Amino acid sequence: MRVIHVTVGYILVTFGIFLGAGCKNPAEQNSNPQSMTFQFDRIPANRVGEVYALWVEVPKQVASQKGPSIQHGFVNTILISQFTVDDQRVMHGFDTSGMSKRIGVNYDLIVRAELSVESAGQVGASPSNDFLIGDVTGTTNIGTATLKASHPFAFGDSIAGTTSWATLASSAATPADAKGEVYLMNATSPTSIAPGLMNAPQPTYPWQFGCWTVDSTKGTPAYTFLGKFSTASGHDSQSQFDHFIYPGGRTPGNVAQPITDLTAGRAAIMITLEPSLNADPATPFPLIVCYGTVPKACTAFQPFMLQNMSAEMPQITVTILR
Repeated sequence: MRVIHVTVGYILVTFGIFLGAGCKNPAEQNSNPQSMTFQFDRIPANRVGEVYALWVEVPKQVASQKGPSIQHGFVNTILISQFTVDDQRVMHGFDTSGMSKRIGVNYDLIVRAELSVESAGQVGASPSNDFLIGDVTGTTNIGTATLKASHPFAFGDSIAGTTSWATLASSAATPADAKGEVYLMNATSPTSIAPGLMNAPQPTYPWQFGCWTVDSTKGTPAYTFLGKFSTASGHDSQSQFDHFIYPGGRTPGNVAQPITDLTAGRAAIMITLEPSLNADPATPFPLIVCYGTVPKACTAFQPFMLQNMSAEMPQITVTILR
């Protein structure tokens, strides 16, 4: 059994770890030189109750033919390993034992690799929430796939151009609450309002965008989930007490609690991509699309910009010797 525990790069920190997978001993290596190498860059800690799963795709076999043959649009997705990453950036449980047998075909038939996030203990026969995908290209002897969120089957290149305005605002009846109520809108007054989110793709099902506030006034970041959404206009999934028809809301969401002052210069707004696994997550999924600090002493209807963060997203490079 080959179970690997390694240190991997965390979000915004770039370095790679190479994991060899394939033959178990020199004798097997001489008779079957096929192998894979995995480089994990900026893979962040998984959330409680979730695991990562790495997969490859190979064409389905045509029963009437002796060898494997590609049927257009039809592939088998094969699990390489599930694993977790802890807060110290250590990977646990990456297991490649029996990989060649599970794949079942020559490695030169692998057409794609992908990373998904799954509910712990519920990894099925195919990925439920893909977010890093890469097509295999290369030569007869060496193939390479770079798994990225910008792959067309993931979220596409358009996330690289996504930006957003955010505006502190509340109702006319509670103007003081604007210090802790924020929406993804470009609003200079209660009557001059436009969507804040710009150049955003439709998230690939079952993913949605997530809107968060991050308050670091007390040192440790405190996250407040404001809701999931898929379009720039309209209410998000947590809109019961919202005053505007744009993603966002109050921090905290529980109106029985005192509102949080986000204007001390230690708070930020964050847009993430969120899987379908949790309707009300406690912490953000670490695919950060946009991020921006709330300006110190910011007042209501004073829009501020969130910056695109897609260049800092994780990626994996798979090298196949075939």
